[in-house]
Amino acid sequence: MERHYYTYLIKEEFANHYFGRESVMFELFQDYHWTSLTRQQYEMTEKQIQYITKPIPILHMHQRLKMNLNNTNYTQLDYIYRLSLPKAKGQASFMMREHMIEIVANGDYEAETIIF
Repeated sequence: MERHYYTYLIKEEFANHYFGRESVMFELFQDYHWTSLTRQQYEMTEKQIQYITKPIPILHMHQRLKMNLNNTNYTQLDYIYRLSLPKAKGQASFMMREHMIEIVANGDYEAETIIF
């Protein structure tokens, strides 16, 4: 079974405002990633997410990943890192975008644990 993780950097003012009411934010991100919205709804949701999130520090993330993955079997293509465990036990892909990091993994949980 494939597992998906989406990671955002929430601006501090919104993180503080929604502290204790995380379900509101969860619903926003769930609608964005997992429901069938009309084009207009999707664009509005995307604008809301861009407004409450900070850009991912991509250069810093590249440096950290290369430093921490140097003893593993991984490949890199631009902003995508793919980690494979020995004996095909599992794999994980780490994709950086301007406002989000997406991790897709399958097999053993060790692959995404290494990335996290």
